Amino acid sequence: MAQVSQPTLQEDFNRQMGNVANQIQGVAARLPAADRHIDVALQRTANVPTIDQALWAAIRNRTGAMGFNAYNDFIDRVMCENTTTDKEARLCTKFARYQVNK
Repeated sequence: MAQVSQPTLQEDFNRQMGNVANQIQGVAARLPAADRHIDVALQRTANVPTIDQALWAAIRNRTGAMGFNAYNDFIDRVMCENTTTDKEARLCTKFARYQVNK
């Protein structure tokens, strides 16, 4: 009984690389010429609502509430608590900021 020899590692590598080269040549043959203009268009994927959308809206809302502007408004109200007119409140705010930046 004759024994069939196994290909060597080098022979197997060369065979597989030949297959890869043939596949690349096949793809290259299907490509358009380099000087040909190709139109491309992108389309937005479908927007499917998920059950966690309300959670993300709440997170965005609370993140905005924690921002510096909300903090600054709060501090202005605390520091200028006894003002009765908008003009007094603005002057108080300017004075408070002046004291901080001194």
